[in-house]
Amino acid sequence: MNTAQTIPRNFFSGLARRAFVGVTIALATLAHAAPGDLDNTFSADGKRTLSFFNESSRAEAVMVRPDGRIVVAGTCDLTPSAFCIAQISATGTLDLAFGSQGNGVEIVAINSDGSRVTAAVMQPDGKVIVAGYCQEGTRYDFCLARFTVGGRLDSSFGSGGKIATDVTASSDFARALAIQPDGKIVVVGQCGNSTFGNFCVVRYHSHGALDNSFSGNGIQATDIVRDDNATAVAIQPDGKIIVVGTCADSTSVTEERFCIVRYTTSGVVDTGFPKMPARGGDFSSAKAVVIQPDGRFVVAGECEIGVSNNRACLSRYNADGSTDTTFRSTPLAEANFKPVAAVFQADGKIAVAAYKGVLESTRFVIALYNSDGTLDQSFSADGQSEADFAGTGDFASAITAQTDGKFVVAGYCNDYVGSINMCVARFEAANKGYRECSLDIDGDGKVLATTDALIHARIALGITGSSVIGGITFPSNATRNSWAEIRTYLLTQCGMTIVQ
Repeated sequence: MNTAQTIPRNFFSGLARRAFVGVTIALATLAHAAPGDLDNTFSADGKRTLSFFNESSRAEAVMVRPDGRIVVAGTCDLTPSAFCIAQISATGTLDLAFGSQGNGVEIVAINSDGSRVTAAVMQPDGKVIVAGYCQEGTRYDFCLARFTVGGRLDSSFGSGGKIATDVTASSDFARALAIQPDGKIVVVGQCGNSTFGNFCVVRYHSHGALDNSFSGNGIQATDIVRDDNATAVAIQPDGKIIVVGTCADSTSVTEERFCIVRYTTSGVVDTGFPKMPARGGDFSSAKAVVIQPDGRFVVAGECEIGVSNNRACLSRYNADGSTDTTFRSTPLAEANFKPVAAVFQADGKIAVAAYKGVLESTRFVIALYNSDGTLDQSFSADGQSEADFAGTGDFASAITAQTDGKFVVAGYCNDYVGSINMCVARFEAANKGYRECSLDIDGDGKVLATTDALIHARIALGITGSSVIGGITFPSNATRNSWAEIRTYLLTQCGMTIVQ
């Protein structure tokens, strides 16, 4: 008997129709992904929870590799508590090749008394430096560890990949870190006497030794008012270090303000730079600082007006430290809204990660601000988007932006019955202006040899500053007619590297 089957004549046409319908549905699904939506190409719903060894873990930092893999660093509550770092793929699966145990996570006990992560950064070579504080008896010290691209301790750093620094005779809490262009590592936090703290800045060589060219011994402690806590740091293009944090009033610790200090490359306080509190209100707590390509910088934090009325508040400052009055950020009038981190978007927008709510109702929030300080209403309709990990209190800790403009927020989720896990959410990008780069450098709608091509040629020859536009007459409808505007456009929208 002939068992060969005859394929119906309309089989392939039907298959084609079904394939076409599938493509149409897929395209329709993609079309519905709007700016600020959770990215459903990441772990199916835009959210990923990481659980390790049935122990509590909290993500405090998030980084993205050029290939889209996401690295999170935080604390694992083992005995003793330890630094832990994990890597997940661009689609949200745990990268089992990462770490020394073949399970996607590397856990390192810095000492026998316990350690906690507060920050992490990725070096240009892909290695990750993690910072925090370690308990030594009844005191705490700054602690760091460096991990290779594969997730193992880097033995070329410090002692076997780890560093513990006794900054002062009292307890010292590292809160943030940054890497200078020359590879040196700047760590900031709080240190001081047993009652009140000071801004504390420590600089290390790239291999982990203290940099004695910084303030004589690698350490600078600054008493600003009464009780001062440095929480964020950024490096200016000229190498100066901007540190922001919270300072208690000199007469009342119930009133706190934003405060800012700038240090020279040698670790000296820049006396020409204002350092007094920079934001009013009953209580203001700075959490993040981002420097724009034009030298201005934005400080983001939390302002409490009245009782339990926490608002996100942003201030922008000129390169000399004076307040930029063109930046008109209005505090978000929402109770229990707590900003934790910020990132500068390539088109000049500022994304702020936060959490809002109480206990089980707490959830991740991302707010996107335009370059003038107003909320970007095209981002999730009102400038804010949320991620709610069902049945948990969700506390965001960190944010980063991918090269495609998508935002990744990390933190931890607490179900209040014993389970605390690292959590990661990815949001769709704001699609207005991101990486829109063309040869029309001055933005007049045309590409002309006498303006655009000449500017590009001069930059290619290594010319910088106002000389780039010297002698050029811009048309009246040019949207960029100064070197600062053109430089920002080429850096942020075109990804160009420009010599200072």
